[in-house]
Amino acid sequence: MYYNRKGLFNLIPVLAAVFIYLLSGIAGAELPAYIEEQLHKNIKYEVVTERNLDFIAKLKPGTKPVNFVVIQAKPESFKDSHAKAVMDWVHSGGTVWFYDSRLAEHFGMENSPYSVDKIKGQPYNGGYGSGKVEGVNVVASAVPFTDCEIANGLQSIQVFLMEVGKDKFSGVSSTTKGVMPVFVVNLEQKAVVAVKKHGKGWVIFKPLLWPEVLGGERFQANLKEFSAGYSVPKAEKSMIPTDFNKGKPSKLARYDSINLSNGEQTIGMVTVKSFSILGSEGTKEIKVDDIKYIRINETGAKIKLKNDREYQGALLTLSVEVKSPTGKRITLEKSKISNIDFDVAQK
Repeated sequence: MYYNRKGLFNLIPVLAAVFIYLLSGIAGAELPAYIEEQLHKNIKYEVVTERNLDFIAKLKPGTKPVNFVVIQAKPESFKDSHAKAVMDWVHSGGTVWFYDSRLAEHFGMENSPYSVDKIKGQPYNGGYGSGKVEGVNVVASAVPFTDCEIANGLQSIQVFLMEVGKDKFSGVSSTTKGVMPVFVVNLEQKAVVAVKKHGKGWVIFKPLLWPEVLGGERFQANLKEFSAGYSVPKAEKSMIPTDFNKGKPSKLARYDSINLSNGEQTIGMVTVKSFSILGSEGTKEIKVDDIKYIRINETGAKIKLKNDREYQGALLTLSVEVKSPTGKRITLEKSKISNIDFDVAQK
């Protein structure tokens, strides 16, 4: 696993086109069977809050009571002694996740929060640890050309960054020695997902997210497999060219989320103006502007409109052209697409 710093700062301009926030939740998409079949069902973890900090005493170096431990304790409750015990266990081969960047120094990273004027997002109050926290809902993009397995099959994920200070939101520095940024939300030298090797184990900084929207389910699956020491599932064969998002960005009229049958996901704009579906009411031509999402499988398709009306049947539109934020275009056959969620975000 390698990280090319030049790739982050010189090849990252596409990210400027996806500094976007989701207007509302979009319907979830199941993982493709090809991916599901590769996942392990025996992965164990423990979420540690200020209410069960005593669990850390079970993390003896060289033991594996769990595959990884999730730290969601309040900063004022998490002491140096807790951090040392966790890091000693990680050094021997364990993995730790943490979300609150105020804890970063405990885990060999540097607290580097995002300022409210540097990110665009939607305020949100979400569950964390033993309670609720304020934060902001934004879209994070994978660092271009990253080799980190956690990003397999993903280009963007919807994340919830908790507030860690007045108008400051959780983030870590991407320039700290040994830290590999995986997902970022702007061109600053910060990350919302980052990993760092510690002895035989891994430290993972990550945000809260909604698994049912914009790549979250695949991201969580990747992260669990990685944290348990397994290989992260890859797509059968990439359907998205490696340079699809490379180049000078430009604003799209609309941002759509496209999930492919091999597990890949991307953001761009579907350029067709309408879709045709043959169902119980005959053939219907439906304008893209009226569609909330399309679900496609071997037996047919379902189109849900923004007014909540649904049509089911055979999708007669055989291929879909997608324009990237950098202006490149690809044509995808209907059989290669599993889901399209329309107009999920705005710049």
